[in-house]
Amino acid sequence: MSAIDEAKLPLVWDIVRSACAEPEERLRARHLASLEALLKDSASVLFLVHKKNNTQYHQAVRGVRINSYGWVDFRQIWFPSQEAAAVPLS
Repeated sequence: MSAIDEAKLPLVWDIVRSACAEPEERLRARHLASLEALLKDSASVLFLVHKKNNTQYHQAVRGVRINSYGWVDFRQIWFPSQEAAAVPLS
């Protein structure tokens, strides 16, 4: 049993073989992107979460941690006193 329609399996395997055989990373990524599009368009795969976050913060902020959901846990961040903040950290 497969989540992919039997008629699409040969195309899926062709793309997989092409991606695996491709030595150039940029072209390999293009093959994989076409495979992802095929699987999404046919509803063979449903991505529940597909998100990339970049987080930037001031160097004076302390306690910055990324939680299991990929977000900053705002309850844990803190700022040092002004006296401590005036002393440069190495």
